[in-house]
Amino acid sequence: MTLTAVSDGSIAGTVAFDYTDTMTRHFALNGAFEVLRCAP
Repeated sequence: MTLTAVSDGSIAGTVAFDYTDTMTRHFALNGAFEVLRCAP
């Protein structure tokens, strides 16, 4: 995970995750996100 912007009202970044378990199941997550503060 990499944060690309941080302010008093939000946090933005990117995430990349790739994993194969012992049963050869593949799990992956890749993309951008933004979390906004909604409580005072």
